[in-house]
Formats: sequence, structure tokens, C-alpha cells
Amino acid sequence: MFDFLKEHKRIIVTGPHRAGTTFASEIIAEDLGYRLAAENQFAASPHPSASFKLFWDKLFGWTQGDQCVVLHSPGISAYVHLFDAMKPAVVFMRRAVEDIVASEKRIKWQGQEKRLIKDYYRDEGILPAVKYEIWEKYQKPIITHAYDLEYESLSAHPKWIPKDQRVQFKPHQTKL
Repeated sequence: MFDFLKEHKRIIVTGPHRAGTTFASEIIAEDLGYRLAAENQFAASPHPSASFKLFWDKLFGWTQGDQCVVLHSPGISAYVHLFDAMKPAVVFMRRAVEDIVASEKRIKWQGQEKRLIKDYYRDEGILPAVKYEIWEKYQKPIITHAYDLEYESLSAHPKWIPKDQRVQFKPHQTKL
């Protein structure tokens, strides 16, 4: 399913939170036999610049020699274009904004967007819609290996769990 990514040693999976980045990262890493670095391994820093440095170090450090890595980080999407010098593949998850908002409500994630939207030099707006706008207008055109991945396309993967079986899922849960 992800043969188009095999040529890349570094893959960043990003996009809006609740867009399927966790699941996509897991199955891309597993299908390609790459190491997976989940956002929670480096994004717990009290300061965004420290998280950015940890992310950079993982992306660069884990891909020396033959090491291949998939880095999962919806939180880094505002800055993903800054990594282009390392020529990673950037996989940006696409999911209907209304489905993302519904998922945010289901897990009681509201309130996070007010803090995170400032990364996009905005004071208001629907965060997933803002992320898609910035991706399309500014980031995607300057990223060497930019890919869109539709959330619904993942339903073809054998590990996909139908929506009606995910109603009680917690954040980052991808298995029953």
C-alpha cells in the first residue's frame, strides 16, 4: 500500500490531530519495516523549541547508516517545511474537517485548538481547516517530497477498524 514511500529513509506523518496520523504512522512503519517514532516520545517538552530540537535530532540521528524511520507528529505540522533540507517524505493526512471536529468532541479534545492555532499566526479559526490551508498554500509547494494521504483510503488496509467499532477509542488508540 505504501510502495511509493520505499525510496525515502525519513518519513514524517503529520496533519491535523484526529486525522488518522497515529494509525497511518503505525501501518506505514510496519509495512515498510521502518522504525516508528511516535510524537509522545519527543513532544512532551515544556517548550515548543525543545520539542522541535528533539524532533530534529530523532529525524537526523535515527537515519544515519541504514536506519529508516517514520516520525509521527501532528504537532509539528506548522513547521514541517523546515525539515525539507533533510529531504524527508512528508505525508500529510487528509480527513473531512467535520469528521475531525466530531472526533475531537468525542474524546473531549476541545480547547487544545485555541493554544495550537497560534502556531499558524492566527487567533481564531477551525484548526484542521487552518492546517489544510497552510499546507496547500505555503508548505506543500516548497516541500520536495510532499504527499497527501486520504484517511478513508486507509480502509483498504487489513488493520483498519470500522468506525462503529471505534466509538469508545481513546486518543492514539489504533487497536481493539
